[in-house]
Amino acid sequence: MMIIKYSKEKGFFALSKYEEKDFLKDAGFRWDPANKVWYTNDENNIYALAKKFDDKTVVISDEVKNELENRIKKKRENVELSSSFTSNVNIQIPLPPGLSLYPYQKVGVEFIKRNKNVLIADEMGLGKTIELLAYINYNSNINSVIVVCPASLKLNWEREAKKWLVRKFNIVVYDGDGIGSLDNNTFLIINYEGVKKYLEVLKTKMWDLLVLDESHYIKNPKALRTKVILGYKDKNTGKFVSGLKDFAKQKVLLTGTPVLNRPSELYTQLKVLNHPIAKSYSQFMNNYVIFDQWGSPIAGRNLEELQRILRETCMLRREKKDVLKELPNKIRQLITLPADILTADEIKEDEKYIEIVKQFWDSNENKLKVKPDEKFPFEEIARIRHRTALKKLPYVYDIIEDAIENVGKVVVFAHHLDVIDSIYEKFKDIAVKATGNESIKERDEAVLKFQNDPNIKIFIGSITAMGLGITLTASSLVIFAEIEWRPGDLIQAEDRLHRIGQKNSVLIQYVVVDRSIDGFMFEKIFEKIKTIDQITKIENISFDNDL
Repeated sequence: MMIIKYSKEKGFFALSKYEEKDFLKDAGFRWDPANKVWYTNDENNIYALAKKFDDKTVVISDEVKNELENRIKKKRENVELSSSFTSNVNIQIPLPPGLSLYPYQKVGVEFIKRNKNVLIADEMGLGKTIELLAYINYNSNINSVIVVCPASLKLNWEREAKKWLVRKFNIVVYDGDGIGSLDNNTFLIINYEGVKKYLEVLKTKMWDLLVLDESHYIKNPKALRTKVILGYKDKNTGKFVSGLKDFAKQKVLLTGTPVLNRPSELYTQLKVLNHPIAKSYSQFMNNYVIFDQWGSPIAGRNLEELQRILRETCMLRREKKDVLKELPNKIRQLITLPADILTADEIKEDEKYIEIVKQFWDSNENKLKVKPDEKFPFEEIARIRHRTALKKLPYVYDIIEDAIENVGKVVVFAHHLDVIDSIYEKFKDIAVKATGNESIKERDEAVLKFQNDPNIKIFIGSITAMGLGITLTASSLVIFAEIEWRPGDLIQAEDRLHRIGQKNSVLIQYVVVDRSIDGFMFEKIFEKIKTIDQITKIENISFDNDL
């Protein structure tokens, strides 16, 4: 007779005879040599055992039955929360003065609170970063945080952390040269490559919270950036090297990518969360992945079951269409790339001309004013802006690729023809472009392809050529790889998506470089755009309020 018992310390464990070990092992129990007991933390293993034997052979104790009931109740609540966009959440979430959360974001905080290790898979533009920062405000036990993100998002994280956090953290942004001291009040923002370089240093402390932003970056189990998170076997010593995940009390993954369409890419992310279905790679793949004759994953299987399990246990997923009434018509977001994509001399050159622009900037009218008899270095500044636009291209490519994975179709605007051509060349198999140099018929054909052809994912256009009459509502995400200094040109380009026929809130991303002249000017242009919106009574707009 096997007696199944439960305690918070041990989980489910069996009081059994030696000859019964194979039954327990087959049901998924594991041997704990220290306590000399077979144990499991997966309630499905209890059900498997009970299904195989009668109640005289396997006795389920009352504490086990109570725990199973509690887990079933929690799963039901999680399923309801995981797709909820209205909030009956009564928790008090501290926020800085003047800032507030949408109801569905409060649900996000509640979901993280209830489940600890979670995958926040809300669609791009719904504020996953804000949900996470609000959770940190709520949980006063979190005193050390490490955020791992793509390099292009480090400064965005810094800006949002300073804006939304109510407690005093030592916010450190990894700049390639070091990470400084890691005290108990550290909020470290580091890119995936930085983790590779400083893994052993990062493992010298136990972090209260590990956040992996754009967590689909670790979808390849063979990639080094995945290994340093999960742990790996050292080729030279043959010993296992612990990953960063083992040095964090709580793990939260953020991604807007619909990973359920590619379950093979989901395994490593669930491994970070220590999810039961990710214990065995082969078992996970057999359950949820279809392979071709060469062993390559080609599709998913049992996807309804997979989604149910994830929503019951760890995944929060809401889409824009679910919360459209709560969202602004436009959400403008600034993506600030680090200044170190430029050389030291290029940074100095930008800063020199920023000082010159300041001399000609009229603060009262919020615009550049140059009198006829004054000399302004238009040509030099144009050259610098062009140089910076070309330096941004590798990062713009990454942003576009992420956007395609997240939302399917994306519009990209730029100014210089060689920038437009470079982006088109990179994505030409799935892209169309319009620069203003083609005929109206050719331009209209490009627009129609983007609007109607599911294989065309990207529309690349010149900002100034995007005049009236062009409709790009097949996408609700637009990326400005460059900016114009005339706010009206930017608004007109934005409105190619934000017009009749658009069913979603439009997310607008402006990509600039820190300490560059465009970065400086965009702050000024932003203020001008706000004024224009107020004059034209477009009030339902969010400025730089989402990541």
